[in-house]
Amino acid sequence: MIKKFITSIALSTLAITASAITLDECQQLAQAQYPLTAEYGLVAKTAQYDIENISKNNLPQVSAYAQATWQNRVASFPDNMAAMFSKTGIDLKGVKKDQYKIGAEVNQKLWDGGDVKSQQESRRAESEVSKAKLDVEMYQLRKRINDLFFGTLLLQAKAKQNDELQKVLSSNLSLINANVKGGTAMESDAETVKAELLSARQQRIDIEEAEKAYRSMLSIFTGKNLSNEVLEMPAMCETPNADALLRPEIRLYEAQKAFWNAQKNNVKASLMPKVGLFAQGYYGYPGYNMFDDMLHHDFSFNFMVGVKVQWNIGGLYRKKANLQKIDVAQNDISAQQEVFLFNNSIETQQEQSQISNKQRQLSADQEIIDLRTSVRKATEAKLSNGIIIVNDLVRYITDENQAKIAKSVHEIELLKSIYDLKFTTNK
Repeated sequence: MIKKFITSIALSTLAITASAITLDECQQLAQAQYPLTAEYGLVAKTAQYDIENISKNNLPQVSAYAQATWQNRVASFPDNMAAMFSKTGIDLKGVKKDQYKIGAEVNQKLWDGGDVKSQQESRRAESEVSKAKLDVEMYQLRKRINDLFFGTLLLQAKAKQNDELQKVLSSNLSLINANVKGGTAMESDAETVKAELLSARQQRIDIEEAEKAYRSMLSIFTGKNLSNEVLEMPAMCETPNADALLRPEIRLYEAQKAFWNAQKNNVKASLMPKVGLFAQGYYGYPGYNMFDDMLHHDFSFNFMVGVKVQWNIGGLYRKKANLQKIDVAQNDISAQQEVFLFNNSIETQQEQSQISNKQRQLSADQEIIDLRTSVRKATEAKLSNGIIIVNDLVRYITDENQAKIAKSVHEIELLKSIYDLKFTTNK
C-alpha cells in the first residue's frame, strides 16, 4: 500500500514537471500567435510585386487608339491653283474635314537616367522600413509577456507563503484549543488565532483571483490554456552587458534614413533626360502624304520610327525644395534616434540600480527569515507552557511569513529586473 502511494506521488510529480512551461516557450508561442506575424509575409509579397511592376517599365510600352474627328478648317489648295487645274479637268478637292484613325504606338527606353533602378531601390527601402516597424512592435510583445509571466510567478510565490502561513496558524490553533480544554488558555486566544487564519484564507482567495486574471491574459497571448500549467522559474542569470545597444528601434531609424537616401536618388534620377526608340503607325485618313490625300480621299497605312529624347526641366524648379524637404526628414529621424538613445541610457541605469538594490536586499533576507523563525519557534515553546500572550505569537508568525514573502518577492523582482535590462538592451 505504501509502495503504491509513493509511486502515485512520483507520477504526480513527473506530470507536474512535464507540464511546466518556460518564459522562452511563452515568448515563442506569443510571437507565433500574434496577428502582426502574418504581416511580415504580406509586406514582403507586396514589395516583390511592386518591384516587378517597376521593372516592367523597361519593357516596350504599347498603346493603341482610335479616333474620329471633324474640324472646321483643313489643308487645301489655293483657290487660284484649284481654278487653274479645274480648267484641265482636275478637281483639287483638298483634305476632308471628317478624319479617322486607328493606330498604335510602341516606345522602348534606351536610357532612363537610372529612374527605374532608383524607384526599385526606393521600394525596397520602404519595405525595409515596414519590416523594421513590425520588428519594433513585435519586440514590445516581449515586455508584455515578461510582465505577465513574472507577475504570475510573484502571485504563485505569495500563494505558497500564504499556504505555509495557514499551516503554521492551523498548527498553533490546534495547540491552543488543546490548552483551552486543559484550562491553560482562554477561548479568546483561540478566537484570535482563528480570526488570523480566516484572514489568511481571504488573502489566499484574492491571490488566486489575481493569478487567474494573469494566467488568462497570458493564455490569450500564447494561444495556449495556461490555467493549470506550472510556470517554471527562470534560472538566475548574470546581469547583461549594457555597452552595446541592439534594439530593433535602431534598425528602424537606419532603415528610415536609407529610405530618404533612396528618395534623394529618385529626385536626381527624375531630372535626367530620357532616351528611347519609338514606332507609330495607323490606318486612316488623312495619311502622311498630304498632297495625295487632298486629291484622293482614301484610307491608308502610315508609320514612322525614330529616336526620341525627353527632358522634363520643370523638375529643376522643385529640386532644391525637394532635397531640403528630405534633409529635414533625415534630421528629424536623427533627432528621434538621439532621444531614444538618451531615454534608453537613463532606463538602463535605473534598471542596473534596481538590480544592485535587489541583490543587496537578498543578501540579508535569509538571515532575517532565520531570526524570525527562531523567535516564532521559541514563542511556540513558551505557548506550550502557557507563558506567552497569543497576540505576540500571531505577530511573530506574521513577521516570519512577511520575511519569507519578502525574500520570494525580492528573488522574482531581481530576475524581472535582469530580464527588463535584457529587454532594454536586447541582450
